[in-house]
Amino acid sequence: MLTRKQKWLRFLGGMALVLVEAALGFAILTPRFHTWGATPAELTATYPGDDLLPERDLTWTHAITINAPPQQVWPWIAQMGDQRAAFYSFTFIENLFTIGQAEKYRNANRIVAEWQNPAPGERFIYPLMVIQAVQPGAWLLAGPALPDIGWTWLWKITPQGAEQTRLVVRMHIDFPPGTPRWVTGITNLTFFMEQRMLQGIRLRAEGGVEPPYAQPLEVLLWLAALAAGLVCGWRVVFRPAWKFPLAVGMLAVAALFVLTFIQPALWVRGVIVLLLWLAAVYRIKKES
Repeated sequence: MLTRKQKWLRFLGGMALVLVEAALGFAILTPRFHTWGATPAELTATYPGDDLLPERDLTWTHAITINAPPQQVWPWIAQMGDQRAAFYSFTFIENLFTIGQAEKYRNANRIVAEWQNPAPGERFIYPLMVIQAVQPGAWLLAGPALPDIGWTWLWKITPQGAEQTRLVVRMHIDFPPGTPRWVTGITNLTFFMEQRMLQGIRLRAEGGVEPPYAQPLEVLLWLAALAAGLVCGWRVVFRPAWKFPLAVGMLAVAALFVLTFIQPALWVRGVIVLLLWLAAVYRIKKES
């Protein structure tokens, strides 16, 4: 029987290890949040909108290769916007910021003809951004709708061979004076939203459709991975044998990073979570 002191020591030791692992994970991944998928040439290239914010607190350049020609990719970009095709990302998160508004984000799974002619000045993200400039078939630039907001967002496509397209997304943000540094850190964490957007554009341009169960299932699998980690934490604190569940708990933390920032296919996520749970409950009955 474990004493209260032993339980507290295990709890504090386990929490310390988890925090160290999380800190290392963010330290390794955060620089990659700014350059995910982009080549050195794409990172150093000059794109439309770069001159609008000469001073920036945050710059992202992300890129992805799409197995479709530009004429199949551009219509999905042309119709983006909060009142149009949305942003092909996690709508359940985006809609947290539309409380009190009648409109909700709804990712389009088809090309809508009346949304194919974006023009400068049109609403993009209310009340923050409008369409700044467009070169049809090549790039779309969104810019600030209010004078005190420093934020530009560019989508640019170029052909890569006969049947591929390279999509580069660049974002600049200049925070208002006096903004705490931790705000920049929180902004970095939204990288997983943009990664999902890039993958969403690629899926649709390549002829795929996001099934209605995809996002709820992804959330369920993420919560299941978290629950597996919590079960392991409970075993570390309250069970005599602690080394194996501690190792599995650390794997659960790593799995959460993978599910959040790598975003593998649904079946891969399912396998990861299944293996975590098999390990999490390993020998529980024998220890009872």
